Amino acid sequence: MSTWNSTLCLKLVWLLFAGSGSLWVAWHHHHHIKGKSFWSLKPSASDSWNWRSLLLLRPLAEKFLTCNIRNGKNGSFWLDNWHPLGTLIKFAGQQGPGKLRIPLLSSVADAFANYSARIPRLCSPQIVAVHDLLSTVHLTDDEEDHDFYSWLGRDSNLIKFPTAETWDSLRLKAPAKAWSSSVWYKGATPKHAFNMWLAQLDRLPTRDRLIAWGMPISPACCICSQFAESRDHLFLRCVFSEQIWKLILLRLNPVSLHFLYLVFFFWVDTAQLYHCSHGFKEVGGSGCDFPYMEAGEQFFL
Repeated sequence: MSTWNSTLCLKLVWLLFAGSGSLWVAWHHHHHIKGKSFWSLKPSASDSWNWRSLLLLRPLAEKFLTCNIRNGKNGSFWLDNWHPLGTLIKFAGQQGPGKLRIPLLSSVADAFANYSARIPRLCSPQIVAVHDLLSTVHLTDDEEDHDFYSWLGRDSNLIKFPTAETWDSLRLKAPAKAWSSSVWYKGATPKHAFNMWLAQLDRLPTRDRLIAWGMPISPACCICSQFAESRDHLFLRCVFSEQIWKLILLRLNPVSLHFLYLVFFFWVDTAQLYHCSHGFKEVGGSGCDFPYMEAGEQFFL
């Protein structure tokens, strides 16, 4: 969830640079940015939580946001990522503006207008490299050819914010689970899929887990009151669950119910080879959902 929230906040950062013309962008430019660079702003105690969140995302946003220089009047020379060297203030260090006599908030056009062929004395190799690039980059003379910003997508820079690609680049990736196709599939009932997902991870609040969390309750099953309530018992071994599965199995190949929940998923996968794939997944999901619903109702009686 935090990754998704970061992705949506990065989209707000993108809107500040993309010139969308929205009232929200105009309001923040008037009240917060005030003609300065977004990268140089300092948080204030009077700032809203939302604005402070955007400022905290700047180190992440600068990895995606690129300024494409045309006439150089909009791009920040030191603070925008417009050159292969990266953000120049980070490349040259805080002494760069003073050594090269280019103010921190200068645009790229201003930096080229103040260009001097003389190399300052006692400069680091990085500052010398920044000085040298001033003689290699050429700006257009067209006043209407404005600088514009792009967002780093999966394969190239884009002029629209790619929400899915950004989220995919931020999230922690792991190999796909073998059971994922039995839980998440096109046409799945959302409630069944969500409960099946939690059950597969053994994260449902069954009584054995509630006791492990420190709740002073009886471990007996809410439905049958004969055995300890766990995921395997509730979905497959409880008297109520067995009755449901017997009715289901009358329409399918009769099999024994004396297996573990993890084996149950293997049974669902293999049984799909002989039955309608979508229908059998729905049967598995609903067969697990009803005992869980009944246990919830019994628990809160």
